[in-house]
Amino acid sequence: MAETPQTYVLRVIDFETTGFKSEDDKHCVVEAAYIDLDPADQKIKGEYQALVRPTCQMSPIAQAVHHISYEEADTNGLPWDNVSSAVYQSTADRVIFVAHNASFERDFFDPVNALWIDTYKVALKLYPDAPKHTNQALKYILGIVDREEHHPPHRALPDCRVTALILLKMMQKITVREMVEITKQPPYLTFMPFGKHRGERMDDLPPDYVQWLSRQDGIDEGVKAAIARLK
Repeated sequence: MAETPQTYVLRVIDFETTGFKSEDDKHCVVEAAYIDLDPADQKIKGEYQALVRPTCQMSPIAQAVHHISYEEADTNGLPWDNVSSAVYQSTADRVIFVAHNASFERDFFDPVNALWIDTYKVALKLYPDAPKHTNQALKYILGIVDREEHHPPHRALPDCRVTALILLKMMQKITVREMVEITKQPPYLTFMPFGKHRGERMDDLPPDYVQWLSRQDGIDEGVKAAIARLK
């Protein structure tokens, strides 16, 4: 990827959905938003937000997160084809899509040959000792001032605004190209995410437990990569 005469935009996206598509293929997007950042001057060049007409039922667990009702989205939402086209289209030569925990958004929207930055994966690499790497936690860990436009959390446009500010903090440390490359790799886990040693540093795990983990099938790709680093 070249950061050269070709113009590109960093498009920070966020979706609210009826549930996790990775768990149930019937789930769909009910709200989408994006913020465009110009990488040259690091300023916002545009915002977009829309409710999406649902094509499936709303999970009560999902509604408890974003508080968007099926009726609200069905009445005021646009067809997903219209919204996804708006998220995809740009006047720039190239769009680099940015999302926090981008695998979630990519379950619903993943254009062919698109470049992505996952600010969650980048945060794991840049801030390995942070106690949490969620969007809202990083906001305060990185000293981002809380503003009215960041609320309510877990709505598409406010979350985009927070992710965009986190991205700008990251751009002070590494290049866009480096972030794209980190995103292609497994998450750089420094703490065990599950099991009896959950929350312990990966390099403090008992050797016999590491050996046991290495023999398990279907293990989390981040844990698998961490084990490989320990050997």
